[in-house]
Order: sequence, then structure tokens, then C-alpha cells
Amino acid sequence: MFQAFFGLPIFALSLKKEAQSLIKGKGQAFIPEPAAIAELAASGSGAKIKEALWHRVPVPYRGAAYYLASLMALAFLNNFIYGAFLARFGMHPAMSALVLGIIFGQLGILEPDPLSKADSMGLLMLGLMALMVDAMAQTPALALLKLAPIAIISMALGTLVLLAVGLLASRILGLSKSKALLLVSACMVSLPPAAIVARTMLRVFVRDTGNRKLAETELVPDIEVISNIVTSVAAIFAAGIAGVFLR
Repeated sequence: MFQAFFGLPIFALSLKKEAQSLIKGKGQAFIPEPAAIAELAASGSGAKIKEALWHRVPVPYRGAAYYLASLMALAFLNNFIYGAFLARFGMHPAMSALVLGIIFGQLGILEPDPLSKADSMGLLMLGLMALMVDAMAQTPALALLKLAPIAIISMALGTLVLLAVGLLASRILGLSKSKALLLVSACMVSLPPAAIVARTMLRVFVRDTGNRKLAETELVPDIEVISNIVTSVAAIFAAGIAGVFLR
């Protein structure tokens, strides 16, 4: 979460500028009629939800126990596959778990965001924070102070690299500089997720409800996709591959 101190200022400034440019370029916000929204849902993501296998499970049965049992079954399968085939290569089990989760989600077997629906995401975050505090408590204070300059320099250099990547991407992909910087800086927002942070900031930056809806519709999905791909997929694979070479 330390990287958020470097990423959030860039994220906020880029979001504000991109939202203002978007609203200015499109003029008065257009909010679709309920019929248009229903038609969009039927032709897009709504159709996918109806075809998903998990949607056939009756709603009364989809409680916390159902979601946790689904995750436990997936974890059991991942442990079996990892132990039987992948452990010999020195891979981290999180890599195979991530691939299995993506496959089962795309097949419609695993329901999206099961931890939150099981009211367990907060408990998971509490456990992770407790582990971090415990690790810091077992580390001498002088060792933590010695790590501080290295961490600050690393984050500063990493931020400069991200800025350079964003500016380069804006030229290659034809994006505005503010949107490119917004997307790359979203990768440095950890908790709360970047999409939630973006919606909260837009409430402050854009007072008009219609214009805010326009900005959210245009910007938040891209932010959510990019931040999830980098922080949940690319970061896990990069750390797993690095662990193989560091052993």
C-alpha cells in the first residue's frame, strides 16, 4: 500500500483533467432511458450472466456457505494440480490458482467476486493487515529504518517509469495524456480498489449527477480492467517467476 502515496496524487490529477475534458467534449451528459439500459443489458453482460452455470443455482442457496464452499473446492483442485504437476518447476501455487480462477470464471462455473458476496473480503483484508503488522512487529526498528530510503527511492523510480510508459502509450495508442497517466497510475492504487477510489473522487470533482454518470461510464470500466490485470494477474505472475530464479 506504500505505493499509493506516489500513485494517488497522479491518479487524482489525471482523473480530474480527463473527466473535465470528457464532459467538455461531449457537452451535456446523456443518460439512457430505462428501455435502452434493459436492451443493453440483454445484449451485453446481462446475456452472459443468464447463460452462466452458476446462475442456475437457486438464489436462496447462494449464501455465504455456498461461496466459501466453491472457493474451497477450487483451492482443493488447485492443490492437487499443483502438487501433481507444477511443484517440480518451482512455481508458486498462487499462479495456478489464478489461472484456474480465470478458467472457471470464463466457463461460468465460478460466480464473480465470491469473497465479497460471502461477506468475507473484509475478513480477508483484516487477516492480511494482521500478518503485515505481525511481520513489522518481529522486525527490529533499525532494520525498518534502513529499509525506508530504499523503499522511497524504489517507489520514486517506479513512478517515473510508469509516467514514461503512460506518455509513450498515449502516443502509440492515441490516448490523451491524462487518460494514459490515469490508467498507469491506477496500478499504484491498492486498497480500496482503484474503481472505488475513482467513483469517490468523481463525486468531488463533478457535482452534476448527469455529468458524473457520464464520466463514470466512460472511465471507471477501463480503470477497473487495467488495475485488475496489472495488480492481480501480471503482478502475481511476475512475483511467481521471480521466485523461481531467486531460489
